[in-house]
Amino acid sequence: MTSTPKIPHIPEEERSPAVAILLEIIQLQREQIQQLRDEIARLKNNTPKPRIKPSKLEPPKKTRNAVMANDRDPINDANP
Repeated sequence: MTSTPKIPHIPEEERSPAVAILLEIIQLQREQIQQLRDEIARLKNNTPKPRIKPSKLEPPKKTRNAVMANDRDPINDANP
């Protein structure tokens, strides 16, 4: 990871209003970046998504191929 450049200390009497605002923005961004890094680290240590078995309370749904196979007429299919 690249290191962030050090901001030199600017005495209060030399700071313009724009410089003061920019220094405040930099500080807020540093805090937010650290929070995001902490969250990424927390998320990487989690276990993978659990595999949940299908419910046994509901019957399995028919697939499209199974539905089409039941709709065929065996007598008409035999005679081309």
